[in-house]
Amino acid sequence: MKWLSTILITLILSVAANAQNAAITGWIVDKTGTPIQFASIVLLSQNTNKPIAQTTSGEKGTFKLEAKAGEAYVLKIFQLNYDLYSVNIASFANADMGRITLNTKSDNLKEVTVVGNPPLITRKVDRVVLNVQSNPLTAGKSSLELFKLAPGVSVLNGNISINGITHARVMLNGRMLNLAGAELINFLTTLRAEEIASIEIIANPPAEYAASAGGLINIVYKKQRKDGLNGSISSSYVQGRYAGAGESASLNYKQNKVTLFGSYSMNWDNGYGSDWTTRTNDKGDFNYKESSFRKDTYAGRRLRVGGIYDINKNQYMGIEYSNSGWKEKSPYQTITTLGNTGAKDIVLNGIFPQNHDASYNNLGYNYNIKLDSLGTALTFTTDYTWNTSTKKNSAASNYYDEVSGRFGDTSYRNTIPANSQVYSADIKLDKPLSKSAAISLGGKLVMAAIDNDVQFENFKNATWIKDLTQSYQYRYKEDIYAGFLNYTGTVFKTDIKIGLRAEYTNTDGHLLTADTVRDNRKSYLGWFPSLFLQKTLNEKAGNSIAFSFRRGIDRPSYTQLNPFVIYIDNYTTLEGNPYLKPQYANSFQLTYTYHEDYSLSFIYQRANDVIFNILHTRPGDSLSVYYAPENLDIRDNYIVILSTPLQVTKWWNMNNTFAFKQEKMKFKDFQYNKPIVFIQTAQDIVLPAKMRLSVSGLYYSNIMQGNIAVDGFYRIDMGLQKAFMKDKLIAKINVNDVFNTEKSRTKTIYQHYIQNGLEKNQTQSIALQLIYNFKLGKAFTVKEMDRSNSDEKSRLGSK
Repeated sequence: MKWLSTILITLILSVAANAQNAAITGWIVDKTGTPIQFASIVLLSQNTNKPIAQTTSGEKGTFKLEAKAGEAYVLKIFQLNYDLYSVNIASFANADMGRITLNTKSDNLKEVTVVGNPPLITRKVDRVVLNVQSNPLTAGKSSLELFKLAPGVSVLNGNISINGITHARVMLNGRMLNLAGAELINFLTTLRAEEIASIEIIANPPAEYAASAGGLINIVYKKQRKDGLNGSISSSYVQGRYAGAGESASLNYKQNKVTLFGSYSMNWDNGYGSDWTTRTNDKGDFNYKESSFRKDTYAGRRLRVGGIYDINKNQYMGIEYSNSGWKEKSPYQTITTLGNTGAKDIVLNGIFPQNHDASYNNLGYNYNIKLDSLGTALTFTTDYTWNTSTKKNSAASNYYDEVSGRFGDTSYRNTIPANSQVYSADIKLDKPLSKSAAISLGGKLVMAAIDNDVQFENFKNATWIKDLTQSYQYRYKEDIYAGFLNYTGTVFKTDIKIGLRAEYTNTDGHLLTADTVRDNRKSYLGWFPSLFLQKTLNEKAGNSIAFSFRRGIDRPSYTQLNPFVIYIDNYTTLEGNPYLKPQYANSFQLTYTYHEDYSLSFIYQRANDVIFNILHTRPGDSLSVYYAPENLDIRDNYIVILSTPLQVTKWWNMNNTFAFKQEKMKFKDFQYNKPIVFIQTAQDIVLPAKMRLSVSGLYYSNIMQGNIAVDGFYRIDMGLQKAFMKDKLIAKINVNDVFNTEKSRTKTIYQHYIQNGLEKNQTQSIALQLIYNFKLGKAFTVKEMDRSNSDEKSRLGSK
């Protein structure tokens, strides 16, 4: 039947009307008639064999491709574990190819090489995917910097947001990171683009994932579909005001049932930060002016090794060890002027070095088995994570006035060591009930222990003396027991996925100081329902409407719960809060999709006890402020998002995201209600001689973070990529923040206190990268290991 369908398709297309542009549609299924989702469809020129258009099949297996009418093309369809489908089209014209059946491969280890690069951004039913490995903009970038290229994702002051909703969690191959805050930012800096295949943005994760209120970002490692022994080496160089560099290597090997893999990378980043701050009150009876400069130095390493054993064709087991470590230094040099009505100005000149050394380790094991021919599968994963972190903060400053000159000084230091251990285990059963219905159920256990012993010292009489009033010990334990049940099916021609997740949490915090002992114990049970509905309005046109509801929780990170104190200068500190409560949110989303590409979404979320860093003033001290996380009362978000991917020409594609958000927040006597506009664009241009140009841009009208208002800004990045030596050697060059426009201008109002600030970091740079891929032997695919601890890793702050 394949030859008959080929002849019929060719005849239909050859006699169709000849227009400037034409489109073909189709429906891809397997032998049982089940739709095949995410198949790669490529249209190639018969003359040059170059890809002209490409797409992926939707949830119903449908697709649509547009190209110049009257030309001769080859249509190819690729999907893992299926034979290649190929048909010649003599004269391209509008046509419906109808049902296309793919045959199952006899040997599942064989792979098809997809011709051409995949699109930079792919929109799927439940997530948006940013392609990394063939994107010129990724040269020399860390995974944290890649987030800024992902549609709807923003990273500001260490806060990761999806579609304007904060507190997004981060996963690696579906396993939650046990890190958060500064530790997460540092971990994401060590994880470089060379290791990453794609980044998945899951704004509304179903019940099998942790009940995160802010959505999930899943980083997918590169999968090896090359020969038995294969790998790559890469080198990058970044030049801004200060330079940086990176080196990495990876190797994969397969022999019979055993697969081994490993990778190692090192990177060195240097940057700067300039800050200007003014403080006063609404009476204007004092003023505070400060300027500071710091040169940041960062050295990171990352190791990943593991192996997978295929027990038989239905089951395999794997083990993986990963380590990330970093050393960073940020010595602040500050000049502060203190002015009071009727008094002489006082000037402080000080140095405030901050050092942070950390090591993150994870040992994971997983086991997968297919229980029957219907697709019933059982997965078990377990992880043990141990993390060590030491922050050192010191100060040396002198006081001057115009009468006495130097009249005083201060000198102090503190050390904040933190040791954490997290054990997690996850089990999941997937059971098909019919061709269109299935259930999944499972459970998860997490046991975490955090240990801190903070030392604070003052320099007096030429010696360091321990300050018992600011030194403390903090111990924290947290156990989470979770279970979930999901049902997926079709009701009244509407796709439905309904789930329920339950999480029981038990915490025990113990704070010991020189004169007090405080215990903070909590136990609570949370129920987190989720509902996803999708109705196809026009299957051939790819029009559909979808609705989702989910309830989520975001627990405070382990770092936020640590009652640390870090001095930025004599009058500014960063602090933790051991009495934070988790935040809960209910989210609703309605989305209309046109031609499987264009989408318009309406989102409403109400969150209670939202966790934000708040700037506080100290009672009785009008000059000193501290930043500490607090639980806000209520936050309401009303969001409209328009996504418009466009194919301008056969060689120019773009993805655009326009978002409007009305955000309302309430905290004690502070209220906020202001609109926010966010625009993001990604341009992909195919050039002659195997070259590819990418341009991305983003714009914020303004941002609100707690009681800190951030003015708007925009940024543009550009990148160029070229392949050599039959695509074995890839060269990339990109310019970050082309016009050096990204800066943070802030205003904070707390009670009668007013602070204005401006911060400029090293955002403008040029990066060069060379990647060489090599292969030997027989083709194979390295499976990716699942993880059980992706939530916990993000709370620890790992990169």
